[in-house]
Amino acid sequence: MSSLLFQTGPDEAWVAMDTLAVSDSVGSGAVRFFTSKVFILPHLRLIIAGTGLGNFVPWWLGVVNQRHEGGIDELDIVAPAILADKWTEFLSFLGRVPGDKEFTVTIYHFGFSLADNLIRTYVYRSTNNFRSEPLPYGQGIKPECACAGLDVVKDTRQIMAAQRAEQAKLPPEERVYIGGEIWMYYLNRDGFGVFQVGKFDD
Repeated sequence: MSSLLFQTGPDEAWVAMDTLAVSDSVGSGAVRFFTSKVFILPHLRLIIAGTGLGNFVPWWLGVVNQRHEGGIDELDIVAPAILADKWTEFLSFLGRVPGDKEFTVTIYHFGFSLADNLIRTYVYRSTNNFRSEPLPYGQGIKPECACAGLDVVKDTRQIMAAQRAEQAKLPPEERVYIGGEIWMYYLNRDGFGVFQVGKFDD
């Protein structure tokens, strides 16, 4: 799992994630490697981010990058069926079957609509068979934490530190492990920006 923070409005989207990837062994929390979990597709004016089984996110990125034409709304029409098919294929590759509670993934799309040139956000969860869930403008903080009054863009490091502190109180098998570096991705009508916000001591 990961920390995912985002803030959206009609004209822009901000997305921040950590880079820690831990062992597949439930509850171990052992560092496997560090990785990017957010990706940009400039020709589609699209940001793709994901939590859960991280290796699936770049797989999905490749599918979208090679196959999709149109904007985020057009992608939303076909994404649920393709995601469900690719998820089954991906789990089979790992020797797993759909419904295995040990492995889940959630995919987020942030991008400009071709219809009105406004930001849209869609989320697709393996636990919901990748049904399309449009999100309203505002902040998103995953996992949730006691972060009232904090701003995703201005207080990114404080929010992730609070998330880590709260997750540390949970049993190891229930924790979301957060670490590595913190990267912020920004999308507006002029393009994209990517910059490091901070890093953890791991």
